[in-house]
Amino acid sequence: MNQKDSWKLLADEMGGNYIATKLLKVPKVELNYKSFRFLIDTYTVSTGKSTITYTRMRTVFINKEEFRFKIYKEGFFQKIAKALGMPDIEIGDAQVDDKLIIKSPVEYLAVDLFSKPSIKEMLIGVKNLNLSVEKKFYDNTEMTYKESVLNQTVTGVVKDIEILKSWYNLFSAIIDGMIELNITEDTEPQNALV
Repeated sequence: MNQKDSWKLLADEMGGNYIATKLLKVPKVELNYKSFRFLIDTYTVSTGKSTITYTRMRTVFINKEEFRFKIYKEGFFQKIAKALGMPDIEIGDAQVDDKLIIKSPVEYLAVDLFSKPSIKEMLIGVKNLNLSVEKKFYDNTEMTYKESVLNQTVTGVVKDIEILKSWYNLFSAIIDGMIELNITEDTEPQNALV
């Protein structure tokens, strides 16, 4: 199944919107959860001699605690770096601590959030996990209101609907966890992703 067909099917199954390709633009899927809009799209980066395409899911949220993190699967080089003292947050669950690298300047919030059973299970189950929260910038300037972007990005065009659904489920669980921890609230942000 090609990208267009699989993403249309995803939008239909999840009650979302498929945004058709326009001249020089890529297709997108918008999925809603509570007051949040999850946007799935692709973008391409030129390396000079070649290009690399990425698939991502993002959502903007009000970040009351200015909480940031980065989580990715532990690979060979990360195991070596960890053994040499690379900082990594451990949540006290060997299944997560041995398979994932978790980084955050606010360790206690990361531990509280990622220790939640539903989130732990999904983090381990997501293929090619590369998840982060970063501050949202507009026109290369930081705005005074606190908005951040929850972002999952992988190399290539993801056409597998089950993978994209797993991203949606993970985002939903993280949003719920952040609401419970008072990191965010179920309020639509002032700005949306395009």
